[in-house]
Order: sequence, then C-alpha cells, then structure tokens
Amino acid sequence: MGLFDRFKKNDQKVEENKSAIITDEEDALYKIETTSPYAVIPRLSDELKKNKNIALACVSRDGMLINAFSHFNEDPEICFAATRDNFNNIQYTSPAFRSNPKCVAIALADYTNQFIKKLEPKTETEYKDDVIKFSQQLFRDNITSDKKIMLGIPSFITAEKIQSIYWDKIKANTQSTLNEIRANKLNEQNLKDAIQDM
Repeated sequence: MGLFDRFKKNDQKVEENKSAIITDEEDALYKIETTSPYAVIPRLSDELKKNKNIALACVSRDGMLINAFSHFNEDPEICFAATRDNFNNIQYTSPAFRSNPKCVAIALADYTNQFIKKLEPKTETEYKDDVIKFSQQLFRDNITSDKKIMLGIPSFITAEKIQSIYWDKIKANTQSTLNEIRANKLNEQNLKDAIQDM
C-alpha cells in the first residue's frame, strides 16, 4: 500500500468517526466540552438525547441549545443554564417556568451576574458601581411590556413582583462573584462592606 493510499484510508476512518453515533456518556461529555455541541448533538444516541447531564452540558455551552432538548424545558436547572447564557433564552423555557415570578427574577439576576462578571473591574468601587448600574439597566430593559411580550413572559409578572427577589439574588451573586474572581486582587472585607452598602 502506497503513502497516498494510507492517507486516503486514514481520511476515510476520520470521516466515519465524525459521523458515528455516540452511545457512551463520558465520550459525549468530552466531545461537547472540547468541540462544538452543534456537531455532537446529531450524533447522540436516542438514549443520550434524553440524558439530563448531556442536555445540561450542551445548554451550559450555548443556552439556545435548550431547543434541542425541549423535553427538559421545564427542568429548572436546564432552564437556568439557558437563561444564564442569555436572558432572551427564557422564551424557549416552558410556560410554567416563564409564569413563575421567582424563576423570572432569578434567571434575570443570574444573567446580570454573568454580564457583570465579564467586565472584570479593577477596584471594589468600580465593581459596586458596575453592579448597581448594569443591574438597574438590565432589569429595566428586560421587564418592559414589549420585551416581556417578545419573550413570552405573562403580563402579570410585573416589575414589583420580581424586584425584591431580583435584588436579593443580585446581592448573593455579587458576594459569590467577588469571592470567586476578585479575592486575589481586592481586600475581601472592603468588598463585603461595599456589598452591604448597596
């Protein structure tokens, strides 16, 4: 067998491997983490498509993939993973999830937290300012009547109904985030004091 034939045979094996059905959960999770979930999902066995760990791994990578696992659109963990990536993904969750003021408030707070985390402020003052500024802005932008209609959030989910839950969750998320991403750079006590003042 010549060199060209060996390369051709190897290419055929690679192509076969790319289209092979994935039946092993660990193998699937590894491929979801290291490649595009969009390439992995069509290759999942029917059993793995019903596996919550697989669904969660995919939706955590890209919240819109909740559409590929619509049988999990009532599962709070999957729904929160989808909305944490982008609050707009709440439209793909179940009507029961979108009609629960607590779920809407927590989903928006978690998304806000992810948004603020990406800003990486340099001081506790900047962080505190970012939390207040962007939390107010994202709350206002996402709980307007027009936006709620677009996302399928019922009209009875008013700003007043979710406001206190949202801000409680923002404070909890902020504390957790500060411990997670700022602990090495900022004085923890100053950070705690800054949060208390919010």
